[in-house]
Amino acid sequence: PNSCDSNGLSLAEVAEQPVWGIDCWTRRNVTSVIEAEFSPEIAVEFVEKWLLPAINACPVELAHNMAAAARILEGLEPSQLQETQHSDSLSQEADETQSESKSQNCTSCKDTKSNESHIFLKHALESKIKKCGPMWLKAAAALIRLASDSMGDDFFRIHPKGHGSVVIGEHGLKANSLVTYYRGEVYPSW
Repeated sequence: PNSCDSNGLSLAEVAEQPVWGIDCWTRRNVTSVIEAEFSPEIAVEFVEKWLLPAINACPVELAHNMAAAARILEGLEPSQLQETQHSDSLSQEADETQSESKSQNCTSCKDTKSNESHIFLKHALESKIKKCGPMWLKAAAALIRLASDSMGDDFFRIHPKGHGSVVIGEHGLKANSLVTYYRGEVYPSW
């Protein structure tokens, strides 16, 4: 059973979207950075409960960037990352995008909606952080963002895992709930 909003409308518990994950090398690097300031238990909780959902809450064009996920955990917008790195080219890109958008028809609306599939998880994660985020979360995320910015993407690799279902309901799912029928095997792209 779905929960309802203030208007009595059913709220989704699961959203389908492109999903991303980290490899063993990245997991080890993240835990090493966190363990420099916090306990190993906090490092494991950070990766499993907070970092992985934050990675999947990023827009598709930023999902490969660990610093973008860390910014979400810090309560910042992941898109600000692009603005600081590419401030000179933004105005030129905006002009080009504006002229291109005038010439495109409504088929681009479908692309926009698929690029925004992360929004449901992003809002659910923001709500979870506000309600039950640990005191150390922002400090740990800042450590990861700074490490990622200084060491680069090779030390903090994030890989596409395909298309998946993510839980966005506030209370999760009940045991033995059917989410979706089996759709086939998933193979990593690398």
